[in-house]
Amino acid sequence: MSITSRPEIGDEQLRQIKLIMEENPGISRTRLSRELCELWDWRFPSGDLKDMSARDLLRKLANEGKIVLPESRARPGLNKPRTFSLLEHDRTPIVGQLKDILPLSVDIVDKKGTPEFVSLLVQYHYLGFDRTVGRNMKYNCQEYVSVSAGEKLSQVAMQ
Repeated sequence: MSITSRPEIGDEQLRQIKLIMEENPGISRTRLSRELCELWDWRFPSGDLKDMSARDLLRKLANEGKIVLPESRARPGLNKPRTFSLLEHDRTPIVGQLKDILPLSVDIVDKKGTPEFVSLLVQYHYLGFDRTVGRNMKYNCQEYVSVSAGEKLSQVAMQ
């Protein structure tokens, strides 16, 4: 049976991590995380390995002093801060109560809408944005645009 949440790490799991590293001198962090996922059957419901989650777990254990990770093989320039295009959009403040600007539309963001979505995250998310990690779903909530909704928004803004 596969596990989908972070496994409990006790002495036995720490011993397994250390044994894999001892038996495979020069193992990369990526390979180590994949081997642990295989060993523990740590997967997404789809069956894919949760190797990014495993790498996060390994970094946490290293930061706590429980293991010593192999040196990172990150290529130079790979961890530079990323830059994003900031797309122009309507910045007109919406004034009024939510009930006055309904209906809203909640849409799943597909690959075509990703640049606009990322631009908005970079500009407005309270944590900023660098990249998404693992599986995620993007969605955007915006005013539902129709002639009557446009008139309604104009009326709310005038008040």
